[in-house]
Amino acid sequence: MRRLLVLGALALLFGLPATSQADRPQPPTNQRPEEGCLVVTGGNGIVTIWAQGGLIGRVGSGTVTIEDFNPADKGKPKVSGWDSRNDLSKTKVQYVGSPNLRFRFTGGGPFHVVVSAVDIDLSLVGHGHALLNGAGITQEGGSYSADANSLCASDIKSFPDTPTRVVLGAPGTG
Repeated sequence: MRRLLVLGALALLFGLPATSQADRPQPPTNQRPEEGCLVVTGGNGIVTIWAQGGLIGRVGSGTVTIEDFNPADKGKPKVSGWDSRNDLSKTKVQYVGSPNLRFRFTGGGPFHVVVSAVDIDLSLVGHGHALLNGAGITQEGGSYSADANSLCASDIKSFPDTPTRVVLGAPGTG
């Protein structure tokens, strides 16, 4: 009898939240996050990106590490001007080069990119977030913008000397 009461109480406990969730209106399935942008010009330091969208860039000298979280999709990273390439895993590759290491990752699923270099120029359109860090490296005119309203043509700031997080895009409204 006691076992039956415990099973009944558990069924009631797990059944109530499911019923109350079913009564709530669900958001439209066509909601997509609003895209944002990030533009870095002449930055020196590290740019770490977790995003989905399109990325294109170049560095004067340094490393670019690209991790493709969805290698089965059509979007593949393209990199040129590298001196060495290190396969870190099945989905993660590090490129080292100077001068003018160029990279592009468009139309793909989520990715993680770390650029550790001098003279970083990159443009990103998509959604996610990034961490910019020029700590300990002299900046000579490096700048960035993450102003989606102007497509990154306004609100241009100096490349940061301390770690600075920027959000790319916002949740969509349907």
